[in-house]
Amino acid sequence: MTSEKITVQSLYTVTDEELMLMSSQNPEVRFERNANGTLEIMPPTGGISGNREIKAGAYLLNWVESQDLGEVFGPSTGFIAVLT
Repeated sequence: MTSEKITVQSLYTVTDEELMLMSSQNPEVRFERNANGTLEIMPPTGGISGNREIKAGAYLLNWVESQDLGEVFGPSTGFIAVLT
């Protein structure tokens, strides 16, 4: 399986609500918006990468919980950066 990252330069800035709507209407596609507002459609990971990702996440979660350090989130979790 070959995959490529597709970058789409928007004619206008996509709002948080529009990005969430696009994502919810297209669950098979992973949209990301970078710091300059460019939308990127990310290809899915392959089997080897997906396996390594879940193992790393499991090790991290176990360690964080054993040390009571806080929360761990999956790689597809969306966050809004607040710049100060």
